Amino acid sequence: MTRRDDFSKAYLTSIMHPLLAGSLLLVDSDSWLHQRKLMLPAFHRERLDVYAAVMADEAERACATWAPGQHRDIHSDMMRMTLQIVTRTLFGIDFSNAVGVAERLVSTVMDEFNRRIASPVRLRFPVPSIRTLRLFRSMRELDVIAYQAIRARRTNPQPDLLSMLVQSRDQDGRPMSDREVRDACLAVFFAGHETTACLLSWTWYVLARHEDVQTKILAELSRVHTGPGESPAALVQRLPYTQAVLNEVLRLYPPAYAFGRRALRTTTVGNHAVPAGTTVLMSPWAMHRDGRFFDNPEKFQPERWEDGLASRLPKFAFFPFSSGPRRCIGSSYAMMEATIAIATILPRFKLSSRVVVEAAPSITLRPAGGMPLTVASRN
Repeated sequence: MTRRDDFSKAYLTSIMHPLLAGSLLLVDSDSWLHQRKLMLPAFHRERLDVYAAVMADEAERACATWAPGQHRDIHSDMMRMTLQIVTRTLFGIDFSNAVGVAERLVSTVMDEFNRRIASPVRLRFPVPSIRTLRLFRSMRELDVIAYQAIRARRTNPQPDLLSMLVQSRDQDGRPMSDREVRDACLAVFFAGHETTACLLSWTWYVLARHEDVQTKILAELSRVHTGPGESPAALVQRLPYTQAVLNEVLRLYPPAYAFGRRALRTTTVGNHAVPAGTTVLMSPWAMHRDGRFFDNPEKFQPERWEDGLASRLPKFAFFPFSSGPRRCIGSSYAMMEATIAIATILPRFKLSSRVVVEAAPSITLRPAGGMPLTVASRN
């Protein structure tokens, strides 16, 4: 934060696919700030109130087909749910008929990332292979959907993020090109869809292994109701224990488990000299397990957050959404979405598991092999 101009996110360009090259996730210089300013209104409180109803609707749809005794991959369910939520709330698109396209694209991008980060040789573009062909086919399918939506918004604006981007103008009065709008949307699509699905998957995992925590959340939900005409977004402020549970999941299983920067010039971090070209990593996964700041750091203990722990921690002792100028602009959106999903699904179903699920770090912290849980109806 104090030497931001000395560092760049360019270290990611050699391991991320060109698909995301122009997105808010990777760009440096003033372009990321320009994109961020354009996107911020979509995450203001009044917009979140509108999104809440869609989140509740999609959470109900996600569990509508669950049956007592089923063994389900909850991670797959959450991926589909968050996909529908982000496309409906921010882009005004019902993605029900294109879920397969998005799932194939996310899967192939993850595979490509894992292959590149493990390879000693990183070419800017993928070498020809079956994997490469599958990746580009998925990209083309998603681009068809994206560019159709962009053209539709240019002729028929709607109250959503996509229309904001289409109607935006730079300081010289020039609009964003279709490619620039597409790149900005992809950043929100990947970040808003993938990371929230991981947060919810790990949340269901710890709840399945802690029936007492499920009971406490249900008791809190039974005491809190939204009034007539009141948005479900009001739930977030009235469910402190549920927020403590989510904070504890973010502590132990942060979807964005590491952040990095490359030194553009020789500089320092604290008292440490950093030569030019060095990649510096910060890991929430590691910091969130530091015994200096968290008692019994490996233990799942939501109660630790109930006495104002967050306000007493040093900066960067707990930073699941990063921090500083590039802090995730969708953090409030993600927390509200997770809260509404829990409030909608948990009173209907009890989840259980006897399987130990390991973390599989890729671009995000996914559960290895999915999240197999057993569901049972509540009376």
